[in-house]
Amino acid sequence: FAAGIIVFPLWLVNLLIAVITSSFQVIRDESKASAFTAQEHVKHLETEEGSDGFKQKTSTLKQFVNSTRWVWIAVITYGLIVQCLRSAYMSPSRAAFLSSSELGVTIALDIEIILRFMADWRRFHKSKRNLVDLALAVITTIIQIPVIKHSGQPYAWLTFFQIIRIYRVVLAVEITRTLILTVLGDFSGLSNLIMFVMLLCFLAAIFATQIFRGQIPEENDQGEAIRVPFFDIYNAFLGMYQIFSSENWTDIMYSVTSYNVAYNNGWIGAAFCIMWFILANFIVLNMFIAVIQENFDVSEDEKRLQQVKAFLAKRQVNATSGSQGSLSLSTIFKLGQVRRQDPLDYGSAQTEMLLKDAVVRDFLDDHAVDPDASLPSTADNIPNNSPPVKSGTLAQRWEQLLNRLFNREPNPFYSNVELQKAHEEVDTRQMVKEVVAANERVKRAQREYLRKYPN
Repeated sequence: FAAGIIVFPLWLVNLLIAVITSSFQVIRDESKASAFTAQEHVKHLETEEGSDGFKQKTSTLKQFVNSTRWVWIAVITYGLIVQCLRSAYMSPSRAAFLSSSELGVTIALDIEIILRFMADWRRFHKSKRNLVDLALAVITTIIQIPVIKHSGQPYAWLTFFQIIRIYRVVLAVEITRTLILTVLGDFSGLSNLIMFVMLLCFLAAIFATQIFRGQIPEENDQGEAIRVPFFDIYNAFLGMYQIFSSENWTDIMYSVTSYNVAYNNGWIGAAFCIMWFILANFIVLNMFIAVIQENFDVSEDEKRLQQVKAFLAKRQVNATSGSQGSLSLSTIFKLGQVRRQDPLDYGSAQTEMLLKDAVVRDFLDDHAVDPDASLPSTADNIPNNSPPVKSGTLAQRWEQLLNRLFNREPNPFYSNVELQKAHEEVDTRQMVKEVVAANERVKRAQREYLRKYPN
């Protein structure tokens, strides 16, 4: 028995999962699309540009709403903690506290959604999160009406809409947001597979109804109820789903075989249940693993983008630290590793060549990029040679003191390349432009910094 447990559940089942996932991976590699969706999902770039192509200025109200984002997250967290204090036998004072807290949280979130609408009312409806939050705000406000709030059990069911506001707390944390978005990915593939499982269970229920209908009584000889006698399509669907979930599926098989022995076809019922269990539990159920694994796959374009980002970041670090001869603990401990120096440490000629537009486009296999529009214009990189107006010595000292205390300007020689948009939000072509533009911004900032502080 121990050997059978090791071989069948622990080895063969996992081998079957590996075969299924590798098969769908081959399909994805050959078709360049998901095996569970009709076409490849294309991410659309969401920018702050208007229809005329010019960037819209961020209003003061929108800046205020963005700056108070964590305040509303704290309000939602407080509301969820208050929901946890509810019990079936609580004092009137606690019930009053819970009621007032729910009302206060609802009013606060209503104010927040109004501010978000006023801050960007032209594009408010274009964001799915805005629409979801608006729907939750409207529903949670309606259920605060005294007639609904004091209805008892109906209000308890409607508090579901107050609880699902937790999604904002989950998405606010970077670790959980990245994990959930990676696991779920494009939800269309997962929803298609769920629909396929439901249709497959319904098809198996039709076969089971035709085979076993009228042969299994509703009670056994001991007077106990048989929950799945297959008397109609709905009862058969529940039975097929129970076998699919492997929850006491042998009870259904034993009841089918025991009441079909008199007709000498008990083996048919056993074979049907066993084959459906193998198909549903070992193959169809493991297809969900293949769907989730697809979301963890990294495309070739994204790999190249990560290589470009890592290259620029390391180049910037080497240019600001290693090439300036600064003494640090890392250089002390690496004295014996001089022979294993990185090729990027030998100068900027090779790195400058690698940042050329043609090389980047060839690396990304994107030859359709317009060469005139791929790189940012260098016209604004020309420094202004007009002599600045000098202030007096006392004024200069006072200005230097104020800048040192209250307006400490970051040193661009000790800063990494920062992108204005995350790579998940842009496509390959836009990412290349953003990477090259970020490198140009750092160079421009370094020249401006040297002109301001020549000493």
